[in-house]
Amino acid sequence: MCKRDLLEQFHPNNSRYYEILNQIGKLHEAKGKDYDGSEQYGNIRKSAKDWGIPTWVAALIRASDKMARLQSLYKKGDLANESAIDSFNDGANYFIIARVLYEEEQTDKYEKQLDKLDKQDAKITSQPGLFGSARGIA
Repeated sequence: MCKRDLLEQFHPNNSRYYEILNQIGKLHEAKGKDYDGSEQYGNIRKSAKDWGIPTWVAALIRASDKMARLQSLYKKGDLANESAIDSFNDGANYFIIARVLYEEEQTDKYEKQLDKLDKQDAKITSQPGLFGSARGIA
């Protein structure tokens, strides 16, 4: 079974959609090689830190730049320095990166809350008192 047939099993009209997703993934990998790679999305993280905004918002700003280019295409009929397809692909990648960073932030918040609750629980159970004095009683 060829790749297109496999994709069309999901929905006959969705094969192009999955082809584009595959292209966008390859573009993301290729563009990622242009950065030093010391930290995933390091350029976006640095911008966020410099401006004092959440990382996912910094990614959305970059996506917004791509939207502005596409709005210009709509109004003027062409783009001088980047193709419409490049703007669509870059914008899609920035939206996905924003989602990844948003999920990361939410996970970090959740883990911090769990750590705080664990510390509170440890503090409560280590204090002598009603529950502490009853531990040895069966």
